Amino acid sequence: MSSLTDGWALDLKDLNGWRPVTGPPPRTPPIYHQPLIVYEGNGHLFQGQNVLRVFDFNTETWSEVATQLRNGDPWRKLIPKNYLIAFAAHLYKGKIYVFGGREEWGEYGRNVMMSLDIKTLLWDVWSGTPEVKGDVTIPGPRAYACSWIADDKFYLSLGSAKRKDQGPGADYMYLDIWSFDLVAHNWVEEKFAGNGPCFRTQSAHTFNGAWKKALIFGGYNARMPSSQPEAGAMRIGSYFADTFAWCAENKRWLQVITKGFPTM
Repeated sequence: MSSLTDGWALDLKDLNGWRPVTGPPPRTPPIYHQPLIVYEGNGHLFQGQNVLRVFDFNTETWSEVATQLRNGDPWRKLIPKNYLIAFAAHLYKGKIYVFGGREEWGEYGRNVMMSLDIKTLLWDVWSGTPEVKGDVTIPGPRAYACSWIADDKFYLSLGSAKRKDQGPGADYMYLDIWSFDLVAHNWVEEKFAGNGPCFRTQSAHTFNGAWKKALIFGGYNARMPSSQPEAGAMRIGSYFADTFAWCAENKRWLQVITKGFPTM
């Protein structure tokens, strides 16, 4: 699999076409499911290393800054392979909160919640461990989760844990919702009702502040069979094209009926 390292910009007012901008610095690892977190005119690219790559939107140049763990531990004690993909990340009051992800293909996933203070460049670890351990008081290890921030809480749902020892179709898909209190720094597994999504991972998602709802579209389930009428056969693995909304006020899922797309 090849990775792209170019950069592009689009003026959202004029919409007069895309133009190239400077790509990430040399020796930047492949960028894969690693969001650019925007804060005070800069985009911050975290890739599982203690080096944070920063893009200045005014000068359109990149720089690199070193970060460290507040408790003084060596970085590779937290992320041994020094690379992280498919994690959930959001900005909250000058801090980048990161949950889960994988260090490499085929790994179960992680359940670590940590945050970086962008001003001090210090990391805090709030829950979880680098190695896989069972703990019902926090979300299970996963990658490709849906996540959003609302009402001073970091919400987490869906996603998958890789089980490479049981074959390619044995991924575990989640169907839970957790909230992490960004003030008290504790997890709560949310109860929910309504017509929600089935077990899935890799769904598109966002939070709409005006509606006060999280929206989730599509996704994939590696273990659910689907039919191929043209071939007269069944295959393992299903892609979805349905839409759901989650309301935190009444803790309820709602399916959003849309035109023009099938459900699978």
